[in-house]
Amino acid sequence: MIRINLLPETKRKESKEGLYIRLYIIFLLFSIIFCIASALYLKHNESIVDREIKKLTKKINTENMVLVKLKEIKDKQKQVERRIITIVNLQKNRGKIVKTIDKSISYFPISRMYLTKLYVDWDKVDMDGYSVDLTTIASYMKRLEASGFKNLTIKKTIMKKINDYNLVNFELEFNH
Repeated sequence: MIRINLLPETKRKESKEGLYIRLYIIFLLFSIIFCIASALYLKHNESIVDREIKKLTKKINTENMVLVKLKEIKDKQKQVERRIITIVNLQKNRGKIVKTIDKSISYFPISRMYLTKLYVDWDKVDMDGYSVDLTTIASYMKRLEASGFKNLTIKKTIMKKINDYNLVNFELEFNH
């Protein structure tokens, strides 16, 4: 058998080159399609992540609002607790100030001393006034001390002449 090749050698070489070009084009098309598919996939994942971020941001905002409301409620609770403690203390010490005033005035030497100021707090009494002499103030302080008052101190004593009378201006402080 005799074979006759009617195609010239150069054409065969061209067809090999054409085959390589076709393979290169096909590979290039697949690469482009793969890149486009990857980009679409990434874009889809990005939109999913964006939705998740929005959802989580919304959840964080609602939780922050709840935390703010919870803090407000705790602050109100502390205020109510302070008010309750104050009311309980007022109820407990309700008559203490009146009793202190009554007790401290009951030992007061009438017509020998008079007060210009009397301040009574929960545990402290301040008195300002005038006395005929220092011995009257001293005897008054001894009676107060004997009745249970503590920390009796004279803040000041000043001799003053008022309407031809020599009087002692005093400031007295003590605890009950």
